[in-house]
Amino acid sequence: VVLVFANISNILKQTGLNLKDVVKVTVYLSDYRYFEELNEVYREIFSEPFPARTPVKTDVPFGLIMADVVALKDN
Repeated sequence: VVLVFANISNILKQTGLNLKDVVKVTVYLSDYRYFEELNEVYREIFSEPFPARTPVKTDVPFGLIMADVVALKDN
C-alpha cells in the first residue's frame, strides 16, 4: 500500500502537484482483508479533509492493490 502511494506521489511531483492536491482516490483491492492496512496508510499520508475515496474489490493484475487519483492544481 505504501509503495502504491509513493509511486502516485512521484508521478504527481512530475506534474508540479503533490498528495495535498488529491481530491479523489479509487482503490482497487484484490481482497478486503487489505482494507485495514489501506486505512492506516491513508490516514498517514492524507490529512483532513480527506480526499473522497472509493474502494473496489476486483482482480488486480500484478499485485494486491492498485489506485488511481484525481488531483487539482490551484489556479
